[in-house]
Amino acid sequence: PEVAELWPTPAVGMPFYLPPSVPFTNRETLLTPDCQRATLLRYRTRDVLGQVLANLRERNWLAPACGYARTLLQLARFGVAAPRLLAFGQKFTSWATTDSFLLIDNLPAQTGWDELKKDNRWCQQLGVYTRQIQAAGFRWNIEALGCSAQPLAGEAEDLMTLQLTSPELVIRCKRFGRDQAERNVMEVAMLLAPHARQFVLSGYHQGLASAHTARVEVVA
Repeated sequence: PEVAELWPTPAVGMPFYLPPSVPFTNRETLLTPDCQRATLLRYRTRDVLGQVLANLRERNWLAPACGYARTLLQLARFGVAAPRLLAFGQKFTSWATTDSFLLIDNLPAQTGWDELKKDNRWCQQLGVYTRQIQAAGFRWNIEALGCSAQPLAGEAEDLMTLQLTSPELVIRCKRFGRDQAERNVMEVAMLLAPHARQFVLSGYHQGLASAHTARVEVVA
């Protein structure tokens, strides 16, 4: 709400949406009206089949940015550290094309992922964090996690600041069995050096009780 109150331009225009005459860019860093740095993610989607199926089911079709916004809200609901959602939206630019945007807090200056993944304490915390994500109803998007140069960030002296840098890195799971959960954390561990994998798995299993307790508290 504070962003909507302060922003001087309509949400249907720039910088959220780009006019056809401007080259499309996916990511931009900008200042909010209260002079805070934020990351603006834009998406241009063509999904005729998805829109038709949504109409047949009498449901609203959601562009990618709206799905990612729901991801951040769900993570926040379960107390999982993630970028703060500031604004999101979608608009149809033609009968088959939709533009959407996601505005999130810029992460403060933190230790880079290349440094964090060499620290055994952080590898163990990654296991705990994975358990928290799964308890909130998500799993890691391994393909996106492996391709990102900065998938996670945190402050070197504070393990509790570990968080993902983008909602694109996780996928919501309505049904997620124990075997699938174990496979997902193993896939995460395999992205790290061999000596670090055991620390991820150790943190994951140690985080079982705390993640379950947190879920019960939120639901209650």
